[in-house]
Amino acid sequence: MVVIGGGVPRNTVQSAGIAAKKGMDYAVVITMDRPETGGLSGSTLRETVSWGKVKGEADKIMVIGDALIIFPIIVASVIERLGNDFNRTPYLKRKISTRRRK
Repeated sequence: MVVIGGGVPRNTVQSAGIAAKKGMDYAVVITMDRPETGGLSGSTLRETVSWGKVKGEADKIMVIGDALIIFPIIVASVIERLGNDFNRTPYLKRKISTRRRK
């Protein structure tokens, strides 16, 4: 799960973990809201674990900052770590080519 912002959209995405009765394996939350105010957008990932929305052993991080600055930095870092040789086949194309082989 990657959430930019918070509030109702964040809660809706996290509730999918409860509905699936599994919890999320990964969580990245970028928000301007701090936990001290008690608002939904600033609720901690520890709280989401207590509700079963995110697994306790999940890789998770909450970044408090402006998403217009933080998100591009994260994307650039991921692209750099993947390297120039990275080639991704879209999921749907993988499924179609797998069906054709059968």
